[in-house]
Formats: sequence, C-alpha cells, structure tokens
Amino acid sequence: MSANVSGPSVHLADPRMRAVQTDLSATLARLPAQLAAAAAHLLDQITPPRWHIEWHLPQWLGDTYHLLPEATHTLVVANVFGLGYIRLQDDLADGEGGDEDRVIKVCLATAFYQHWIQQYVQCFTARSPFWQQYNQFMQQWLLATLESARQPARDFSAYGEDDYLRLAWRGAPLKICCVGAALLARRPVELDPLLAAVDHLLAAAVLLDHERDWPVDLEAGRYNTFVHYASSLPQIPQEQTANRRRVLERIVLERATKPYFDLIQNQLHRSSANAQLAGCPEFVAHIQAFAAEVTDHQARLARNVSALLKEATGMLLGETYHH
Repeated sequence: MSANVSGPSVHLADPRMRAVQTDLSATLARLPAQLAAAAAHLLDQITPPRWHIEWHLPQWLGDTYHLLPEATHTLVVANVFGLGYIRLQDDLADGEGGDEDRVIKVCLATAFYQHWIQQYVQCFTARSPFWQQYNQFMQQWLLATLESARQPARDFSAYGEDDYLRLAWRGAPLKICCVGAALLARRPVELDPLLAAVDHLLAAAVLLDHERDWPVDLEAGRYNTFVHYASSLPQIPQEQTANRRRVLERIVLERATKPYFDLIQNQLHRSSANAQLAGCPEFVAHIQAFAAEVTDHQARLARNVSALLKEATGMLLGETYHH
C-alpha cells in the first residue's frame, strides 16, 4: 500500500489530468491517517491508462461544449470520486478482503461518495434537472449490481436489447458527467446520442471483461456472461467442471468465439455512430481505439486455440476414463 498521501504517485501525461490528480490527492490526504493511506492506494489503482474513459470523458465533453476550465475540472474530479466509490462498492459486493479491510472500504466509500456529491452541489441547485438524471442513473446502477450475481433465467441466445442495456447499467454512473456537461453548456446539446454512445460502450466493455475474467469468475463462483454464452448449465459449484469444458470447446469450435466478439464489435459500432452524432471527436477516437484493442485481443486468443484444444481434449478424455 502506498504511503504517499501528500501527492500523486502515478504520472499522467496531460497537465489537466495531473491537476485533477493533485486536487484529489490533497483532498484525500485530509482523511484520518488509516483511510488516507488506503485512499492513496485506491487512487493509484484507478488512474489511467486502465481507467482512461472515466478520467477523460468529462474533459472531452468540456472541450466539445466549450465549458470554462474550472467547470470541466470539477466534472473530472467528481467523476473520479464517483469511480472510486463504485470500485469500492464492487469490491464489497464481491466479498473481497477480511473484516478489517471491509471496515476500511465501507468508511472510504462513504468519504468518496461525500466528495463526489459535493462537486455537483457546487454546480447545480436543488431544483436543477441534473438531480433527476443523477437519481435515474444511480437507480440503474443499483439494479444492475443486484442482478450481477444472479444468472438470468433465459439462455444467452435469447438476449435482446434490454439485456445488453442492463449489462451497460453496471457503469451507469459514467453518464452522470454527460448530463452535467450538457447542462453547464447552456446550449442545445445532443444528449440522447451521447448517452446511447456511453451505454453501448459500457455493454461492450462488460462483455469483454467477462471474456477475459471467465476462469477467475468460474473458480470464484461469480456469474459470468461469457460462460453463459458458452454453456446453458447453471453456474454452480457442481457444474464448474462441465462449464469449463463447454467454454473451452466453444472457443475451439468457433475460431476463438468469433460470434461473441462480433457482438462486442456491434455494440462498439453503435457506440461510435452515436458519439459522432453527439459531436465529440475525442470520444469517437477512444471508441475506435477500443474496437482495435478488441480485434487484437481476439487475434491473440485465436493464436492460443491449439493450447486450449489440448486442455479441452485432456478434460474430455479424463472424464471418459473415469466413467
């Protein structure tokens, strides 16, 4: 755990992002010592490049809508506090850490949430339509979090638009900064396509994360969409071996699960089209870069199919032998 609570320990290239990081570090350093150390460690963990969109989307929107630098800075700070809060809640929901660690995370989540709200209180009155949208997106996140541990009753092949939207709702708080930027712009803004672009991007991100994390999720007993795609069996301990075999077989038979990656690319295509309608070129560029990353990841998976085939064959022969 980082002991440096007085300043940022991860370097950011953009000076505007460094200013945000410095502001966040200074605020978190004022927490009680034990929480300040944990907060500094968390801030290191949620800093780009991995969390690029969470830090940069408010900045891109500020540039697009010609917001004052101070307003854009506040939106970025708010978004990162919100990101920290959501990450802590996800860890708590997954049951990570011991009792002492959970207590720290509960207290730290409260602090992050408090600072998150304070940023928006500076910008919007109690009667602003911002708060209605804020409540709506938080409601979406709450519903998605409650459903994330449960396997849907229907098969993945029956998934429709609403199902993919519910996957996107796991990151619904990201849409809050979009509404904030649009309202602060005080001019007509293409908000609907902007929100749609975020939803489709988030759906793609969840689908990709689940493909990457399926062995860990299967081992931990967590619901995983990619496992659901490959197997209609319940994701319970008794079916863990059978589910693993079915995933490996699907990867081999479908050329590294090309149909699944096609679903991801479809979501990204729709995200890019909506981002273009919203008139945010930096957001469009990010989506297109993510699509290229997905293509590269699928290609790497395809190159590893022979090793997976050997593993799947070994599991199948072993099971046949035991029977």
